[in-house]
Formats: sequence, C-alpha cells, structure tokens
Amino acid sequence: MKYVIFTDLDETLLDKYTYDFSAAEDSLNLIKEKGYPLIFVTSKTRSEVLILQKKIIGKKYPFVVENGGGLFLFKLNKNYLNESLDIIDNLYVKIFGKKYDEIRKIFKELQRIAPINGFGDMDDKDIAKITKLPLNKVILAKKRDFTEPFILEGDERKFSEILQKEAKKYGTKIVKGGKFYHLIGENQSKGKAVRFLIDFYKNKFGDIRTIGLGDSENDIEFLKEVDVPIIIRKENGEYLELDIENVIVSKHPSTKGWNEVIMRLLK
Repeated sequence: MKYVIFTDLDETLLDKYTYDFSAAEDSLNLIKEKGYPLIFVTSKTRSEVLILQKKIIGKKYPFVVENGGGLFLFKLNKNYLNESLDIIDNLYVKIFGKKYDEIRKIFKELQRIAPINGFGDMDDKDIAKITKLPLNKVILAKKRDFTEPFILEGDERKFSEILQKEAKKYGTKIVKGGKFYHLIGENQSKGKAVRFLIDFYKNKFGDIRTIGLGDSENDIEFLKEVDVPIIIRKENGEYLELDIENVIVSKHPSTKGWNEVIMRLLK
C-alpha cells in the first residue's frame, strides 16, 4: 500500500518556537526510505515552502500554500494532469483563491470597520517580533500570492463576527490559524486543494492510503478528506477537538507529536 502524507507545518511538523524539525528526523528518514510523498499544506508562502521542502524532504513534491489559495506543482508532477494550469515563476499552479492585489484592496475596506493590522501594513521588525522569525525569513513570509495574514486588536468575539459577515460581501472569508487570522478567497480551502491532490495521486499510483496532520481550525477541512486524520497536541496539552471518525490525537505536542504518530503508523 502506498501512503501519501499531507501535513501542516507551524506547530505541527515545525516546532512552535524554533521552527526546527529535528525532533521528527526519525520519521522523516522513514518516509524518505519508503518513498512516500510528503505534501506540505500550510499557510506559509511559496517562497518559504520551496526552501523548507528542499531542506526537509529534498524532493519536488506538490505543495499547498496560503491556506489552500494555490497548489503548486513542478513540471514532473504536471505530466499526470490533463488540465491547463497557471504559471508563476516557472511553477505550475492551480489557483483556488484570489490574487494578492485583490485581497489587499478588500482588506483595506475591512480596516474601515475593525482594528486589524495585516502583513501589508506591518514592517519587517513587527512581524519578526510576533512570529519569532529572523528578518531574512520575514521577507519570504511577506512575498504573498493569495492571502493576507492579520492580527485583530480589540474584542476578538465581537469583531471576528462582524469581519466574517463583511468579508463575505467581497467573495472572501476569514480563517484562524495558530498566530494570525487570514483573509482568503471564499472558494478556497486546504480541503479543496488536498481533495485535488488525492485524485492526482490515485491517478498516479492507483490504490493509496492518505494521512493528514494538523493542529488548528484552518486544518479541519483537509483532515476530513484523508483516511487517517491526526491532531497534533498544543504545547499546553490542549488539542483541537474534531467530530471525525478514527481521528488520532498525538500524546506529545508539535514536532515530537508528529514524529511519535508517524513512527507508530508507518512501523
């Protein structure tokens, strides 16, 4: 049986504080040894993922960025598809969301009704302070194609409801990640992108079994698409509760939890 593994990155495969993945090296080596595709499904940008993919996997697998805004494929992946795709910087891309220029225009309209501050408004040092990223990586995080991460300054419950209603008028929606809210296209989700890739890999390999790992609300839709959904526990011991059959919850948080569950499943 061929496994295909879909994973969120922040606070899942990557450590919450250091963004390190060394605690998962045993399971990553096992995945490489068996030749199972490891697909990143993340809120990170294309620029960030290309570096992480080379560093963590060393192979050119498809990847999903910015909460399902776009699915990028390399030329060798494109050979298994029969549809036309857009091209961004020599990569094929299936676009599910809206382009960043349009998202920013909508975001400025939302700023009229709520105290929100987006990546496009913040300087590099402000983002570095919140994310704990070094400045060179902040630059990569700001190279956005489809979505706008933002912080909400004020009554979270009150304004999040108001913003969601207003965002819908523009064909957008708001999802909550680990550190930020994200303004994204109404028709995009990690779930849609993963469903597309599941069909892609069934076409490529035939019978497959899919594993999904995530920790936040914005991972719910893609975890519903896989055969084995896994919730990674938070550092404080809490975890996202899902009404999904056969869901697995890690015993350990973050990267250690990722390693623990993958080793158990694949061995």
